[in-house]
Amino acid sequence: MPQNNPLIRTPARKLKIALLIALPINREEYQSDRDNCQTEPRRYVNSSACFDHYAEKFIQPVTDLIGSINDTSIEVNHHVSLSDFSQYFSGNHNIIILVTHCEDGWMEFRDRFYREEEIAEIIPDTFTGILDLSVCQPIKLAKLLDATNDNMIAHVIFSRATPAFWMQYFRILFWRIINSDDSYLEASIFSHQNLDKLSQ
Repeated sequence: MPQNNPLIRTPARKLKIALLIALPINREEYQSDRDNCQTEPRRYVNSSACFDHYAEKFIQPVTDLIGSINDTSIEVNHHVSLSDFSQYFSGNHNIIILVTHCEDGWMEFRDRFYREEEIAEIIPDTFTGILDLSVCQPIKLAKLLDATNDNMIAHVIFSRATPAFWMQYFRILFWRIINSDDSYLEASIFSHQNLDKLSQ
């Protein structure tokens, strides 16, 4: 982690944050991904037997989270492609949060799955912000980014996590960002500590 990066100390509420969700969060997006399951059976929607099950497991928690930050400056985009994702690095966003499905070194976007190496290639070395990879075990991508970009911070959790975990994590994280002077990394630590207390 670059210790001289000012975002380590800057209050996150003063920064431009984008929450990017690559997975479907409504029926139309769900059906589009189901139609692609024959050629890409690893798609996250295939982990649910039907739309109602997927909606209960993922869509409802996500829409509840989005509703809780509607009145904030946090930008939300969903069912994003890799091209959509890449555009955020050329804008004025300081913190980019990616929520998606990762399996065996491949990460899911709206258009298709991409190898972690392909994703690393589209992130410019001029990006000096924080990329929060809210996916299961993006170990290879985090190591690639550490090796190729001395300016950015790749924030990851090196363990498997469910959608329910991520939504609880983000609820606490965003509440802390809005109501304190914590940096993003400090707010993340606060969120994890409180999740640990809730699970005890």
